Amino acid sequence: GSEVFATASPSKWAAVRELGVEASHIASSRTTEFEGLFRDASGGGGVDVVLDSLAGEFVDASLRLTRAGGRFVEMGKTDIRDAGEVERQHQVAYQAFDLLQQDPGVIGAMMSSLTELFAQGVLRPLPVACWDVRRAVDAFRFLSQARHIGKVVLTVPVGRGAGRAGTVLITGASGALGRLVARHLAVTGQAERLLLVSRRGSAAPGMSELVAELAGYGIPAQVVACDAADRDQLAGVLAGVPVEVPLVGVVHAAGVLDDGLAVALTAERVEAVMRPKVDAAWHLHELTRHAGLESFVLFSSVAGVWGNAGQANYAAANTFLDVLAAYRRREGLPGVSLAWGPWEGGMAGGLTDADWQRMARQGLRPLSGPEGLELLDAAAGAADPLLVAARLDLAALRRSGEVPPLLSALVQAGRSNAPARRTVGDSAAGGDNALVARLAALGPAGQQEILQDLVMEQAALVLGMSGPDVIDAGRTFRDVGFDSLTAVELRNRLNSATGLRLPATVVFDYPTPAVLAAFVVGEVVGESGGVSVGSVAPAGGGVPVDG
Repeated sequence: GSEVFATASPSKWAAVRELGVEASHIASSRTTEFEGLFRDASGGGGVDVVLDSLAGEFVDASLRLTRAGGRFVEMGKTDIRDAGEVERQHQVAYQAFDLLQQDPGVIGAMMSSLTELFAQGVLRPLPVACWDVRRAVDAFRFLSQARHIGKVVLTVPVGRGAGRAGTVLITGASGALGRLVARHLAVTGQAERLLLVSRRGSAAPGMSELVAELAGYGIPAQVVACDAADRDQLAGVLAGVPVEVPLVGVVHAAGVLDDGLAVALTAERVEAVMRPKVDAAWHLHELTRHAGLESFVLFSSVAGVWGNAGQANYAAANTFLDVLAAYRRREGLPGVSLAWGPWEGGMAGGLTDADWQRMARQGLRPLSGPEGLELLDAAAGAADPLLVAARLDLAALRRSGEVPPLLSALVQAGRSNAPARRTVGDSAAGGDNALVARLAALGPAGQQEILQDLVMEQAALVLGMSGPDVIDAGRTFRDVGFDSLTAVELRNRLNSATGLRLPATVVFDYPTPAVLAAFVVGEVVGESGGVSVGSVAPAGGGVPVDG
C-alpha cells in the first residue's frame, strides 16, 4: 500500500517500471535532481521512509527530502552518518544496518519469513547474471560499469569426469555426425545411456546396427522417432527418460541445408532450415532448464560467424544457437555452441571436388572424425560459450585475397615471409587507380584483353580448373558449370581485383567472359577510355537458384 519513489540509472528505468513503479515516480540515481522531482510529485511534503545505498551529496539530498519524523535506513558502507546528528539536523530517525552484526538467530528468522514469502509468490527472486569463475575479471568489469540488474554470480565449472552418470540425448542422431558422437560418448564412457533422436528414428538406415554396436560397448541406446522442433513430441520423449538414469547431457546436432542466394530465399526455405536448428534448440532449452544438466552442446557452423556465400538462412539459424549458448551461461546453465568448419563426413559429405576446392581457397580444410571429436572433448571444459572449431589454412586464405574481417588479425599473425605467386588479379588488386592507369594506356582491344584475361583467370580459380586456358571466352558461364553460389564468388573476386561494386547478378547479366570483360572495362574506364558502357546490354534473366 506504499507510494514508492525510486532512483536508477536511466538505462534501467524499464526494469523499475516492471516492478510496478509509476514513470512519474522514477528519477536518475546519477544526479540529485530526484530531490526536487520527488518533492513536487509528493505534493511538497517529501517522503516518509528512505532506503539508501548511495553516498555524499546524494545522502544529503535524500535527508532533506525526508519528512520530519520520518525514517532513513542506510544500507551503504562508505558514508555512515551519526544518528544523533542526523536527528538533530533533520528530525529524522537514522539507522545503518550491517547484517554481519546481527545475531544468527535473527538472521535465521528473517530467512524463514522470506522463504515463505517467496513460496507464496509475494516476493520474486532477483535477476541473476552468471559468469564462469575463469571470467571473473569480465564479471567485475561488468559490475563496476553498473550494467547489471540484480546479482552477478560466479559459477564454478564441473570438473571433467566428476559428473554423475546418466542419459545423454543426441538430436540428428541418424546423421553422420550424430552417429560419430554417439560412438564417441559410448567408447569414452561419457554416457551411461544414450537417447538417439531423429525424425525417422529406427527407420533411418543403419540405426539398428548402431544400437548393436553401442551395446557392444556396454551402453544401452534408445532410438526414438521425434521431430524435436515439435515441443509436444519432444516433451513426451523427455518424460520417458528413466528416473534411475536421468538426463545429464544434450547434444543438438540436427540440421538441414537449403543453400541459395538471399534474394532467392522464400519464407518456406528459411523456415525449413531454421526449424530443426532454432525451434528444436529452444524447446530443448525450455524443457531441460530445470533438469540439472551437466552439458548442453549445440552444433553450430562457421557460416554464422564469418559467413558463406549462399547460406544466409543457415547462417541465421546457427547464429541463434551461438546466442542461445551465451544466454544459458548468463542464466547459470551449461551451454556451449561449437561453430564447426567442414567435416569429412556430415553435411559436407555430399560436396563435389569443385566445392572442396572452392572451400580450400577460402582457407577451410575438412576435419577428420578423430580431429573433430578431439575438439568436442576440448570444448567440454571451456570458459567461453562460443568456440570456433575449424581447420584453417591461413596461407590459402591470404592467397584468396578475400579475408573475412573477423580473421584479418589471425591471417596477419600467421603471415609468411615467402613471396606469394603473382597473378593478373594480384596486379589489378593493387588498387582501382593502378588498374585504371594501366587500362588508360591501352587502346580498346588491349583493355578488353587485360580484363578478359582477369575474368577468365578468376573464373578458373572459382571452378577449380587448372588454368584460364580451359575456359572459352565466348562460352556462357552457366555452360562451364557456374551456379548462383559460384557466380557470387566470381563477382566478389572481380570486386577485389577492380575496386568496383558489381551487382550479385553480373555473371548472369553478362553471361560470357568476353561480354563481362567489356562491361567491366566500361565500369573501370568509362567513356574516357574509349569504351561505351551502353554498348553492352545485359543478357537478362534474374538470378538462378540451386538447391
